[in-house]
Amino acid sequence: MKKKTLSWYNPVDPWLFILPTLLGLVVFRLGPIISALIISFTDWDILRKADFVGFSNYKEMFNNPAFFKVLGNTLGFSFIYVIGVMFLGLMLAVLLNQKLKGMKFFRSAFYTPVITSAVAVGIIWLWILSPKYGILTVLLDNLGFKSPYWIGDPKIALLTVSMIQVWKMSGYYMILFLAGLQLIPESLKEAAIIDGAGKVKSFFRITLPLLSPTIFLY
Repeated sequence: MKKKTLSWYNPVDPWLFILPTLLGLVVFRLGPIISALIISFTDWDILRKADFVGFSNYKEMFNNPAFFKVLGNTLGFSFIYVIGVMFLGLMLAVLLNQKLKGMKFFRSAFYTPVITSAVAVGIIWLWILSPKYGILTVLLDNLGFKSPYWIGDPKIALLTVSMIQVWKMSGYYMILFLAGLQLIPESLKEAAIIDGAGKVKSFFRITLPLLSPTIFLY
């Protein structure tokens, strides 16, 4: 049997739609990665011609103690960030997947940090965590606790920066999880309710108002 094709379909059209994204990936992502890899095998200071030095740069890097410290900080940041955004994003998605009043407002509020400039986020959190006049510092001092130097203390600086990044990007993963949750068939939801999952909705009716003050950070 001969397959019927749509008269208006053109196989080139989909490629035209994704062409800007492909160009962006090649020019701004793949291109710099390949260039950096090539440059890493040379001795080049931009002002003169590059000299090929082989693996000399890598040997010097592995013999530098600072490299392992930076590597450890990178792995630690990645570990906290990946687990944090996945957990918080999923919790927010489950919370905002309920059919309650005001959900559109909360979804927008929790997604706002994702589209907020990194510079603006940095300034806001520097203000919140300021060791003298920061909101969090003043709050802890009034409660009788000694506020640490959130960003200045090497022991907690990595954790602080990681959690700020988790706070900023959790809304992005919330949208992804929320889209998946809303694709769950109604039949499965009804079966879950019969098995007692309806109690979860009552739980969220109570927890959502309690969590609502957090939107002021978003």
